[in-house]
This record gives sequence, structure tokens and C-alpha cells, in this order.
Amino acid sequence: CKSLTSFKGLNITKLLGDFSCCNCSKLTSLVGAPQIVIGEFQCWSCDSLRSLEGAPEKVESNFNCSHCNNLTSLVGGPVEVDRYICSYCDKLTSLEGAPEIHNDNYFDASNCPSLVSVKGLPDDLYAIDLTGCNSLKAFDELPKGLSTLYVSIESKDIVKDLQCVIRYYDDNGFEVNVI
Repeated sequence: CKSLTSFKGLNITKLLGDFSCCNCSKLTSLVGAPQIVIGEFQCWSCDSLRSLEGAPEKVESNFNCSHCNNLTSLVGGPVEVDRYICSYCDKLTSLEGAPEIHNDNYFDASNCPSLVSVKGLPDDLYAIDLTGCNSLKAFDELPKGLSTLYVSIESKDIVKDLQCVIRYYDDNGFEVNVI
């Protein structure tokens, strides 16, 4: 898929199975991708992708757009997924446009160094991973029902007053609960 730039003309509305367009370095748009995916939708490591416009509306498993280094926003992405992964997106600054998450209720935005706001996350999240998001200085917009928050060790003092389990990984890679 090294030369794929778009999905125009694909004409698949509903896909029963997984959809993968990973490492498509010239892919600039998801317009034309299936709108319902009964399986996983993987579009990671697509460095020319700047927007999720055209992504499936519904993914009945994982939606993974990690390692898309020019992605700045989640607007236009799926409305409904089981698990959302947008880790290692170097230019992602906001989580606005994050979808409603079902079943797993897990959101991974880890290692997004430009992320400055958690505003826009759905209220029904169980867990979110924000480790390595060192530009985040406040966590006051977190979902009300959040049970577990993963953060970098540098952030553990900022989040100590939140009403959820706070976890980070120590220098040896062991998970630690902040009390």
C-alpha cells in the first residue's frame, strides 16, 4: 500500500471482518473507507494522514490510528468503537472528536507529546492511558465515571487528588498505584 493515497471508489459500506491500511505513507484521506466495520479498523503509521474525516462511523472492535505523526485532531473519526488507540501521534493536540466507546471502554492516547487537553472524552470511559503525554498540565476535563488513569511518573503529583485509581510505571516497568 506504499502508493495508496485514498479509498475513493472502494464502495464498501459495511465490512464483515478487519480492515487494515497500515504503513501507507502516501495515504492522505480515509474518505471512501467502509462506514461500518464488524471487526478492527487499523490505519496506523500513515504519515501523510492529517485528518480522520471519512473514517468508519462504527467499528465493532479496535480502532487504531496510532503512529500517524501528522494527525492533529480526532474530529471526523468513528462515532462508536469498542477500544480506541491513537498513541504515538506526535502532533495530536486535542482529544476533541473522541467517540463513544462500548464494551472495553478503554482509550489509549499514550505518548502523544503535543497533547495539551483531555477535553472531549466520552463520559463512559473506564480507563485511559496518557503515559508519555508530558505537555498535559491539567486533568480537570476527565470523564466523571473514569475508574483508572495511566500517567507518566512526572504527572503523578498533578493528578493525586482525582477520584479514580491513578497508575504509572516505575523505572523498572512495574505498575504502581498512586494513593
